[in-house]
Amino acid sequence: MAEENTSFFGANGLESVTADSRHRLAGLIHMNAGFIEAAARCGTEWADFTRRRLERDMEMSRKLAACRDVPEAIDVFQKFYQTAFSDYSSEFGTFWKNSADIASDAMSRVVRETGAMANREGPKTGKSS
Repeated sequence: MAEENTSFFGANGLESVTADSRHRLAGLIHMNAGFIEAAARCGTEWADFTRRRLERDMEMSRKLAACRDVPEAIDVFQKFYQTAFSDYSSEFGTFWKNSADIASDAMSRVVRETGAMANREGPKTGKSS
């Protein structure tokens, strides 16, 4: 008795994947690469922001340690928190803009890839009833 091939791609393995399927798979891989690049950009932006904030946190600690009286310490805290709120507000604005850009890019890729697939498939023949 012959052994049955239980490959995901069927009896002929990867050779049975049609050219159309390969184009679709290539389109999905291309879109996935774009998503990974966008995620890497967001991660880099967040890491840079975190580094800048930690540097400001350490700077505030040094300034606070150098204070000679309470009013001077209060001034250091006020300036620190004003800057922190401004930095976080700006960063979250950047985060939302990047998120919108990623969503827009993703939709553009989907439209482009589905259009390319439709062009490869050509017009459908036959009449529907």
